[in-house]
Amino acid sequence: MFSVLIPSRNRLNLLKLAVESVRLQDFGDFEIVISDNASDDDYRGYVDELGDARVRYLRSDSPLSVTENWNRALEAAQGDYVVMLGDDDAMAPGYLSHQAWLISAFDRPDVLYANCYHYTYPGVIAGAPDGYLATVDNSVLFHDRNAPYEVDLDWARRLGVMGPAFRHQISFNAQHYMYRRDYILSLADLGPFYQSPYPDYYVSFLTFLTAARIIADPHPRMIIGIAKQSFGFYFMNQREEEGRLQFLSAPVDTAFLSGGDPAVVEAIERPGVAHVRNWLLAALQLKQRLAGRIEVAVDLRRYRRLQTMEMALLAGYETREPRRAYYDYMRGLRGADLAFARRALRSAMTVKRLKLPDTRSIMWGYQSLLNTYHPATVAYHGIPSHQDILDAVRWLALPAEAAPEPEPATAAPSLEEQLARSQSQLQSLNEAHAALARRGDELAAAAEQAAGETLRLAAELESTVRSRKAGQERERLLTAERDELLGQRAALERSLPWRATRTLRAFLARLDRKPPDLTPL
Repeated sequence: MFSVLIPSRNRLNLLKLAVESVRLQDFGDFEIVISDNASDDDYRGYVDELGDARVRYLRSDSPLSVTENWNRALEAAQGDYVVMLGDDDAMAPGYLSHQAWLISAFDRPDVLYANCYHYTYPGVIAGAPDGYLATVDNSVLFHDRNAPYEVDLDWARRLGVMGPAFRHQISFNAQHYMYRRDYILSLADLGPFYQSPYPDYYVSFLTFLTAARIIADPHPRMIIGIAKQSFGFYFMNQREEEGRLQFLSAPVDTAFLSGGDPAVVEAIERPGVAHVRNWLLAALQLKQRLAGRIEVAVDLRRYRRLQTMEMALLAGYETREPRRAYYDYMRGLRGADLAFARRALRSAMTVKRLKLPDTRSIMWGYQSLLNTYHPATVAYHGIPSHQDILDAVRWLALPAEAAPEPEPATAAPSLEEQLARSQSQLQSLNEAHAALARRGDELAAAAEQAAGETLRLAAELESTVRSRKAGQERERLLTAERDELLGQRAALERSLPWRATRTLRAFLARLDRKPPDLTPL
């Protein structure tokens, strides 16, 4: 039996869609565990109306953190395999039956790791106001793969090490994973299965460091939803702090996470982007839990660089954070970190000033220099008019179009036909080469414009410095001239002739003040 966990708080409208996507599955041996996190919505009434014995309901009387609610749902699970389904997500058609087949075909592995669709509701993302359904491949495990396979154990361990070192080479979202419950129970001595403000990051790292058998499936099986009530909405619209306050309010135990290391304390307490900081907290939590068993290296230098890059983007390119906040952030940096922070802000500001139609691509290219994220491949699907994630589920359930009849065999092409085909292919290659050359020219022009802008700013700065120095020199000369005149006056007043003519000068002064006598003689 499968256990489908759906933790939720005050999002009953979304939860109903998630539950319905499970009930629409063509595999009936499952339970749905709804963990109601002290919601104001009437979850109990909805479950009672369903009248489905496969749907179980739990409720906490007071609000829990996201991580605590996830663990509460997991503790109630009774199935052999467990999957975490967000209340804003959905199962693609055939998910459970396909997972059952994989479990049998690969002899009950510890973990099933599958690709996912992404669905955004209309009006959620400014750049896609109509919403979209897409297959997003952002994992190195799916590259050039067409069928499920067992991940090499050494490669899995390497991926487990990369996550805490701030290299995002696989997707960490919980919806990608299905776990054998016996594997989860085998880790009970580490504490709750889900830990840290980013429980899916923590468990993803843990999985690739400890699971004995992981099956990777390159085909999308789940639908990750992004609605206006989702944390993904806040994340994709650069409002992470609002999302953190609403969804990820678990307290931080700095003393435990740091292990007494002042460098770790400084990293935890340093201001920055909430998403990157929560990534750090998940990595530190794993390091402490596995201490003495598996060495986990948390790369604080890469953390500072990644945080600096994100902060520079906000202050210099997005201009959603005041520059003074970035300068305050820079005060705690030293040496190479400080030099990197200055370059990052200067680059973000330069790209912002470029007179080009697509400066964001240039900024993304600059960010990619940190080699943090595996390059994502996004394939958009032509879903018609839609209002919610169930529309995407129904569209995916439609039968595929009938394959065209195979063409009858033909004779081998003549030399003339082969030559024409080769010339056509050559023309296509030349066109592709020309397109690449044009793109290269655009990038070169952008770089030249950026260099010109840098030179212009440098010239303006140099001119300003020269003008300031010239003004300071003029002021110095005038001060010296004034001091010289004052000295000459003081010397004159001290001289013998000046003192000897004092009476005469006083008499002349009185004459100047006395009006002339104009009475006629």
